[in-house]
Amino acid sequence: MSFSNPPLKRLASIFLQEEVQPKRGSIVYRKLGLAEHSGIFIAKQKIVQLSGTGYIEYVDYRRFCGSNPFNQMYVACDSEGRVLHSEAIAERAERSVGQYRNYNLLLDNCHQFSAGCVTGDFENSDNFFVFLEHSIEQQFGVTLDWRFTSTFSSSDKPSCTRERIWFW
Repeated sequence: MSFSNPPLKRLASIFLQEEVQPKRGSIVYRKLGLAEHSGIFIAKQKIVQLSGTGYIEYVDYRRFCGSNPFNQMYVACDSEGRVLHSEAIAERAERSVGQYRNYNLLLDNCHQFSAGCVTGDFENSDNFFVFLEHSIEQQFGVTLDWRFTSTFSSSDKPSCTRERIWFW
């Protein structure tokens, strides 16, 4: 799937593909206007992200998706819909919680942090979503396919429901 995730492909992923459940150490993302926001799934209601202040933190699904009621969360999968994850990714993310990075929207952002969790190299140059996607494909040796998740109950994610499809 391309990094821009066109609306029709997003719609198809909701209605034509099976939903997936993220696993510990899987890479997740959501749309953020014209850009994307990525992080590492640890457990139900526990995602590690690099915030806009540079603080690496645990957040729940609602904080990760933001206040927009039309945001959806996607999980990195292979072309067969198998969730890409590893314990090493989860451990790298959790070891980083509480640390600060010199956040910069273009030069040191959530994608660079997520790629660091995937590869072990936090000083990588994956500061754009497409570069993160490339690193995921290289690390797992697969063709990447982002899949929709609705693994959380409606009480867990009141702002991210499947019924709301006009999210682009």
